Amino acid sequence: MDIRKILSTNIYAYDSLLRTVNSKFNSDILEFTQRISKIDSILDFPAFCEEMKNLPPLTMGTSYTVKCANGENSLYGYATQLLNYAGLTKKEELYIPIVDHGVPYGDDYDKARYPKKNSYIFQGRYVQPRWSQNRKDKAYYVGPYVHYCDPIYSEETMKKLKKKYGSSVLIFLPHSWETNRIFFNIDTIVKRYEQLSQDTVDTIFVCVYCQDADIVQPLVNNNENIRFVSAGFKTDDAFVKRLKTILMLVDSVFYTSMSTSIGYAHYLNKKIICDISDEELASTKQKIGEEGFNKLLKFKNAFENCHSNEQQKKEFVDYYWGLSEVKTPEQVKNIILENKKRIQSHMGFSL
Repeated sequence: MDIRKILSTNIYAYDSLLRTVNSKFNSDILEFTQRISKIDSILDFPAFCEEMKNLPPLTMGTSYTVKCANGENSLYGYATQLLNYAGLTKKEELYIPIVDHGVPYGDDYDKARYPKKNSYIFQGRYVQPRWSQNRKDKAYYVGPYVHYCDPIYSEETMKKLKKKYGSSVLIFLPHSWETNRIFFNIDTIVKRYEQLSQDTVDTIFVCVYCQDADIVQPLVNNNENIRFVSAGFKTDDAFVKRLKTILMLVDSVFYTSMSTSIGYAHYLNKKIICDISDEELASTKQKIGEEGFNKLLKFKNAFENCHSNEQQKKEFVDYYWGLSEVKTPEQVKNIILENKKRIQSHMGFSL
């Protein structure tokens, strides 16, 4: 077997190569993540926005992940929190299956999204039928990722904050990513919530994705009735812990588009209010495709339609977020150790 074949099919060689070639970028992004993770992006959003200005530049055609064999596992803290939950350490991070980082907005099964020959962890079983037809690699299902972490604040602090902010709603904004810049009008979204909802709240929280901090920062001091928050930067291990904290602080959550957080809000027993416009549906169909359109329509029908019931909502969330798939610490540990055994028994080579 030539060296190129080894590098492309052996996880140990591939990991070493990626870390070596990208050592400067990895060092910069890890140093940045360490700095920004010290900022409380929930209670000190302005400081978070300021630090985001120091985000290291990307190399051509890449995204903000640690460049290694399982780079996707550096996103949102999901893999780290699963390791912690299982009683394992970062030493085992190479052996945890690739943790699918969210419910896809488009196709449930997109080959380009899963290019590597490796086992994967998903929340719900939406991918299972086509995965079984197209892959030899094993898929594991673990339910909502927020189950596997605690909030960042103590119980006492959470009580104080809930008392301080009173009744509240959380508005999730649509968000940008490396290859797609999203622009939105916050005032319009807030007005849509106020027109639709019959609730009277003391505090309106607006959750801002890290890569949209520059769009929102100029608005922070001009919106006294809105409290801006963020779950942090995407490579911060505490991202999902902050997201859980934000959700736990509020009473209801408002959506105008698809979001991975929908399942988390439902799992945490939050009231979900959605207002999916015909324009949003048409835009989704044009930009993302038929499956993305159908998924958004299912969400709209489950949570916006006054005739929908709790069973309909539960079925929608279970399909994508796996409400019935939650695992014990021992079960998660067994998943990781089973994958480790598979990798080691093949000396790192793909099956």
